[in-house]
Amino acid sequence: MTKPALCLHVGQHKTGSSAIQNYLFQHRDALHNVQYLCRDRPNASLWMLQAFKQDLGALPTYRHKALGDERLAAVRSRARRRLEDVLSGITAPLAVLSAESISLFTAEETQDLQAFLSPYFSTITVFQYVRPMKSRLESAFQEKLKRRYVALDDPFTLNYFRRARVLARAFGRDNLRIFKFDSELFPRGDVVCHFLAQLGLPPPECSSGTDANLGLSLPAVQLLYAYRLVHRNRREHDAVIVERLAGLQGPPFRIHSELYREIIATTPRERSKFEALAGFSLDEQIDADDAAAVRTEADLLEIPQHALDWLATELSDDDMDAVESGDLAACVAALAGK
Repeated sequence: MTKPALCLHVGQHKTGSSAIQNYLFQHRDALHNVQYLCRDRPNASLWMLQAFKQDLGALPTYRHKALGDERLAAVRSRARRRLEDVLSGITAPLAVLSAESISLFTAEETQDLQAFLSPYFSTITVFQYVRPMKSRLESAFQEKLKRRYVALDDPFTLNYFRRARVLARAFGRDNLRIFKFDSELFPRGDVVCHFLAQLGLPPPECSSGTDANLGLSLPAVQLLYAYRLVHRNRREHDAVIVERLAGLQGPPFRIHSELYREIIATTPRERSKFEALAGFSLDEQIDADDAAAVRTEADLLEIPQHALDWLATELSDDDMDAVESGDLAACVAALAGK
């Protein structure tokens, strides 16, 4: 029998991956000639980490469990056996595997993944979406802040070229398709529509909600930063706090163009090499939002009154002492207790 083809979707982060995965997962029984490869969740990232990441025990998901080498090897073995079972059971001419964690694999891990998958498929085409660099930096700052303190002026290096080269070397340059994450380039402004079109599938009947997970508002980031000034390392209930802060509406968090130029550590040569590999420009208007953008730490700490009012309404009566004392970090921390 003819082997199926594989579409390997590898993110990157904050490029509508969750929307793509949720659509394919929810419609997996109705996809025409396409089989979505998954376990019990839309996102296969953890599955791929378990099967191929060499330092699995050092990752946040497993670090606190302090598993020994023997138990980590068992996790890896189970993940690979399950993947073998799924790959052996493919009946459609095209399969899709989506895991943004693959975009962070080392060269050796990526080669291991390619060697594992290749016997099952006639071709493997890798799909990846990337955001313009300033937009990605703004997202990266938020993501780091959710886990620990990060200074506003810390330099950021976005390894677009090196990571794309790892994929190209493992799967072949002709099998790597990189797209710019830009709603103006997508049908109906929706990355899910664009991705489905690459598979030869019709668009969804309604909007996928791609923009729902693009980040916290500026006042939410400001409150989170105030919290991180006191609680600099990861704490048990941080995820709850971030989830609550996601409900605080406001303008988007943007970094001033002057600050961006100071902290972006990716060299023009690295950027040019990526653009040559990807086949498109990363040009963007970096000063478009400067009027309301964050330039200094003082800007981050200039928290608007409506954000403070929101915080007060979100807390219980038991937390009013923190509100009245003006202990902002304690107020944010109390979001985890309601």
